[in-house]
Amino acid sequence: MAVAGSRVLELGCGTGGNLPPMAATLPGSQFTGTDMSERQIEMARELAEGGRLRNIEFLAGDALPLLADTADGSFDYIILHGLYSWVPLQVQSALLPLCGGLLSEAGIAYVSYNT
Repeated sequence: MAVAGSRVLELGCGTGGNLPPMAATLPGSQFTGTDMSERQIEMARELAEGGRLRNIEFLAGDALPLLADTADGSFDYIILHGLYSWVPLQVQSALLPLCGGLLSEAGIAYVSYNT
């Protein structure tokens, strides 16, 4: 799958350490980050604004309701960097089905798991 022109979602993006560098180097791609922490999302937005990145958005809150109206197959890549390790079992059980529904047909989910 081509990286240029892709649609990328990061669940649990924190202060935006991953997505802004990607958005800066791939201006034809679209990036979305979600996190429960409004403060961390504010910091991520400030980072994106400082870099004048127009191809990125950050959403504060629970990803399940935030993305409930998002069409199936909306993302080519989904990143869960460490998130799966830090959430309760109930949330873990919802994350992979959420990713499956949001990924494009040839989409890839990157799930890192800390033990």
